[in-house]
Amino acid sequence: MQITPTTIIRTASLYQGLAARAVDHETYRYHQTFRGCFGVCPELAAELWNMLDDEDPLSDIRWVTYFLATLMFLRTYTVTAVLAMIFMKDEKTIRHWVWVFIEKIATLDLIRWENRLMNDNGSRCLVTVDGTDFRIREPGPFSTGWYTKKFNGPGLRYEIGVCIQTGWIVWMNGPFPCGGWVDIAISLSSLVHMFEGDERAVADKGYRGILGSLTAHGDTLTINNRLAGRLLQGPGTNVSIEG
Repeated sequence: MQITPTTIIRTASLYQGLAARAVDHETYRYHQTFRGCFGVCPELAAELWNMLDDEDPLSDIRWVTYFLATLMFLRTYTVTAVLAMIFMKDEKTIRHWVWVFIEKIATLDLIRWENRLMNDNGSRCLVTVDGTDFRIREPGPFSTGWYTKKFNGPGLRYEIGVCIQTGWIVWMNGPFPCGGWVDIAISLSSLVHMFEGDERAVADKGYRGILGSLTAHGDTLTINNRLAGRLLQGPGTNVSIEG
């Protein structure tokens, strides 16, 4: 069953404490509130639902409530008891449906390396790359291989690549135990072999020395940012980036 952003807005309004007819849903303030609750705009939420429906038909309009609960969980990582109170369902039901939708979303083929070429302006740098750490429970037996300074505890690290021209995530590599895998090691395991020709990526000092990476760090920040400006600009442009 395909739905529209209007269906998303009407359903969300039941749980945001906003009467569907009393709020101007075209205002920046409303969209800011919606994104704050669900992490995406109503249009993108409806598009995601319809993509899920294309893969495995969603036949019950009541499932939109659980779909929104899933988006809120992914946005806030709040406990099930809070979701149950907000969406007026029992905890067991909310927990079941949230994970049903999470697993459905995880099966979608959305992160594609070739999407880095969208709106390509001919620059050598098409993506920015960085490692992202996620907190986890301490696995047993104890090992320092999981340790991340970010949380002063165990974590998993993913390498994420974002298309400079569109802002889309186009690359994901992981998970890796934080303590045993630094950024440069993760990149060497796969990403550096994905570049074509003289293609490069914009990265921080954690990737310094990797062939194909442009880094900006320390006292050379201004110099490297100027270099980045030359690499990021398309043919015939005069744009530069100053540090």
